[in-house]
Amino acid sequence: MNPDSAEAILFRELFSACESKLLLYADSLIGDRESARDIVQESFMKLTKALRQRKPQSEGETPPAEVERRRRWKAWLFTVTRNGALDYLRKRKPLIQEDVLMSLPSACPTPRKTLEQAELVTRMLQCLDRLTRSQREAIRLRFQNDLSYKEIAQVMNVSATNVGFLLHMGLKKLRELLKDELQAVPFGYDGENR
Repeated sequence: MNPDSAEAILFRELFSACESKLLLYADSLIGDRESARDIVQESFMKLTKALRQRKPQSEGETPPAEVERRRRWKAWLFTVTRNGALDYLRKRKPLIQEDVLMSLPSACPTPRKTLEQAELVTRMLQCLDRLTRSQREAIRLRFQNDLSYKEIAQVMNVSATNVGFLLHMGLKKLRELLKDELQAVPFGYDGENR
């Protein structure tokens, strides 16, 4: 691929925008960070091949059309990564790993707040595990990866209406399961007197 070609530029943009999100997404599906890296790497290799085979871009394409094309390729990458993760799960026994959210850097100013947030995250992950697999996946794609309903529908191979239903029911169930914890957390309060 010519480094100055439209395909190479698009590849670099997608890699920059999506790599870390795809790693988190694949890891959340399979629970194995190293295998998630392999799956994402394979997804980008498939992207290279697909970009080489795509139709040439029409001259004078309007900016909204180019933005839509990038969004479609982004959704395509998530679909390929999802399929790779599901293939991995079919071949191997999945590992349970809850440290994805726990390992994110914290901006909390006090150890007490850090502990409270860690307990809430642990409880949230436990509650998330009580949702259906489809609900968990839809929630992660929407809130962890910022995909639109249309993009989630494409990735999960369901209708956009079904995505809305999965999100609605999943969030409703999470609110019920976390009701007491959410009422006990004073948002914006770090536990220290000022």
